[in-house]
Amino acid sequence: MKTTNLNPYLIATLLLMLGACRTIHKTTDLPATPVNIARYWENQFDFDDIQLRGKATITQDNKKNTVSMHIKMKKDSIVWAKFSLFGFGVNALITPDSFFMINSITQEYMKYDHAFLEQYLGFKPQVNQLQNMLIGNAAFSQSLYTAYDQNRIIARAGLTKNSIQMDALFHTLVSEIITSDTTRSASIRYSTYEKVGENSMLPKILIIAINQASESLKLELNYQNISQAPIRDFIFKIPTNYRRK
Repeated sequence: MKTTNLNPYLIATLLLMLGACRTIHKTTDLPATPVNIARYWENQFDFDDIQLRGKATITQDNKKNTVSMHIKMKKDSIVWAKFSLFGFGVNALITPDSFFMINSITQEYMKYDHAFLEQYLGFKPQVNQLQNMLIGNAAFSQSLYTAYDQNRIIARAGLTKNSIQMDALFHTLVSEIITSDTTRSASIRYSTYEKVGENSMLPKILIIAINQASESLKLELNYQNISQAPIRDFIFKIPTNYRRK
């Protein structure tokens, strides 16, 4: 019998798939001309450490669930995340070679390599690629984006294709990931870019659509607080009484 309950491991995995500031709302896209593409690469967001706090809303089978979200990242090396409701939920840690997750609701933990994420995204992402998707950068390295059509720049890595549409200010508007040998695909729409630091812009709202043969999910990430202050720790401890899933 099909269940409509949300799988907390799936939710956390997809989530890891992000005052005086002026908010920008841009929904139109730009043609992929050489000049516009050059401006796009100049606008990639750079960081050493970053923290993102806010809310995440998951829609599955026409049901919505909203949880608190806290993501901490050190460039190219660590993604730490916690998603909770009333203090209970999941805590995840992704390093260059491992994927860990603790579920305080079921008192379980899991440990895999990045191949675990392939079943949702269609390809095996590296830490920096996950980080790029969470902050609005191109998923792959610039050297792979060798093709473009009327309004998209396109990269191919093995069987995976990433196509990007730019908004009117040369930031990512939509990023689509399609893998030719599977039925899985992902689409991420970025909006509400705000100034972070002196010159950089970061999206505050991400809408992620995951499509698989058997189901589809929509996830909205709302970054309500963004900090680039140095991060002192990434505390992640598995309780001794938790069983491995």
